[in-house]
Amino acid sequence: MASESWTSERRTARHEAVVLENDRVRYARRDAKVWAEVDAMAADEEERKKAPSKLNDGNFGARMPAPPEEGWDWF
Repeated sequence: MASESWTSERRTARHEAVVLENDRVRYARRDAKVWAEVDAMAADEEERKKAPSKLNDGNFGARMPAPPEEGWDWF
């Protein structure tokens, strides 16, 4: 009877170790995915900061169509 409880405890401990290892792997993958997203957002932020800012040319943010290449007859 004592040997049965010892094997049962050993089996339980082995199962807990497997569960903990699976949790560790799952959380490591989740953390890696989250950090990859954070790195991507940081890279996007760096690109946004490096991009030249648009000057306010007095049109109050209204978008004007680009003039045609051949002339100014669109006025």
